[in-house]
Amino acid sequence: MTISLVGLIVIQLFWVSTAINLRETQFLKEVNQALQRVVEKLEKEEAMKKLQSHQAGRFLFFENDSVRGSWENLADTSFQYFVMKDVQKSGDKIDIKITEEQNGKRFSKTITKNLSKGDTITSQELYEPGLRFVPDTSGEGKAVEMKMRSRLANKTAFVGDIVKSLIQVNLFEKMDDRINKEMIDSLLNEEFLNVGITTGYDFGVFDFKEKLIFSRQRNKDENLVNSNLQIRLFPNDIIDDAHFLRVSFPRQKSYLLKTLWTMLLISALLIAIIIFVFSYTVIAIIRQKKIAEIKNDFINNMTHELKTPISTISLACEALKDEEMNRNKNLLKRYINMIEDENKRLGNMVQNVLQSAVWDKGEFELKKESLNINALIKSVAEKTEIYVKEKQGRIILDLNNDHSMVIADKIHITNVLFNLLDNAIKYTPENPQISISTMFNPPSRINAKGEIIIKIKDNGIGLRKEDQKRVFEKLYRVPTGNIHNVKGFGLGLNYVKTIVEKHNGTVGVESEFGKGSCFYVKIPVS
Repeated sequence: MTISLVGLIVIQLFWVSTAINLRETQFLKEVNQALQRVVEKLEKEEAMKKLQSHQAGRFLFFENDSVRGSWENLADTSFQYFVMKDVQKSGDKIDIKITEEQNGKRFSKTITKNLSKGDTITSQELYEPGLRFVPDTSGEGKAVEMKMRSRLANKTAFVGDIVKSLIQVNLFEKMDDRINKEMIDSLLNEEFLNVGITTGYDFGVFDFKEKLIFSRQRNKDENLVNSNLQIRLFPNDIIDDAHFLRVSFPRQKSYLLKTLWTMLLISALLIAIIIFVFSYTVIAIIRQKKIAEIKNDFINNMTHELKTPISTISLACEALKDEEMNRNKNLLKRYINMIEDENKRLGNMVQNVLQSAVWDKGEFELKKESLNINALIKSVAEKTEIYVKEKQGRIILDLNNDHSMVIADKIHITNVLFNLLDNAIKYTPENPQISISTMFNPPSRINAKGEIIIKIKDNGIGLRKEDQKRVFEKLYRVPTGNIHNVKGFGLGLNYVKTIVEKHNGTVGVESEFGKGSCFYVKIPVS
């Protein structure tokens, strides 16, 4: 059962740990996707600003000229000229494809450069992609060609400026001029909400030397510096040094646990139920085992106790059958009294066993009356003194006469005193010195009228600490091996405890093994 329990708990904890790791992985993936979209939006925003800055010169794309000559048909019409660019970057290699279109005719040119080898792009390559006109040897045709080339050079110069602004980087422009904190904060907040991340965050922009350019917070945050959640800004920059956008989540762990709280709560509840059921089962098994041991001890002890009076009665009956025994009246009377005493003893044993269930359930009623506890103690002491003297001992009384009246059941309290004195006599092998004392305990918060404390102290064998805790349990007897010199079923002290508690009192014991015991009973005064 223990191995199964540990296995179930380990599997449950492993499952919870796996679920937390999966949620953390998903969280990091969502953050990286959000950062990627933020960088893309920043690049698009910058590209749109550069294009808008050249809108003032777009009239160069649509210009009407009238040129007379052999190209009159071409010159008299509205002239439109288009330039398209396509830039492909792979590592340090750049491919720029420039396409020109005029009057339905398209001409293309591709420029390939490798930055790692120090290649540069010249204006000649960029502005003159290779447009060709139909040759004309006449003077008028050459004039038209010259004017067209001049006009196209101006237009291609403008187009080249746009291309250069898109593929080249201004080395003197600072990163905090290209982007600002409010823009990044707005984009991050928007993208995090889109993926369902609602916890607080911090961000900062760092250069390739790990120097902080700016951050959301004024103070430098160690969590932000040590965070692995980062992405490069403007990854398509060709020459500029790398800059990184880095984010951190101060309450990341608590946020992840919060998103899994339902699953964690169910897992914790299941583990608690498993542990509770296991503990309850083990405790029940141990308790049943102890009860079985006590029951076996009780049966063995009861068999031994009943065997003695039965044997005595049997021997007395055999003796009475002898005719000579019948002639001796004194001897006959002695055997008859012996049979009568042993029969009463058997009856008391059976009665105690039958009433033990009634005591345990509390299904009996007390007939309370006003009692003088000192007088009751003296009466009980006189009746048991004969047994004490047989062992050459004595009973010492130390009674408080100022407060001695209680409201109690006379029969049951008498039985309590008899049981305590009987135990003191039985567990003191030689020369018993038994003292009975009473004292008054003044009123307190617990007992508004005060209480009388009865102490019965002996010089017997005493009790071990483990026995003191269980001595009032039902059927419990102090282990003595196979020695049966002490009679009883283990019901006496349990009866004492039941009766005293029924009177709203308390009972206890103070003992030292080998030096004797002191039982005390506290009963509220009238």
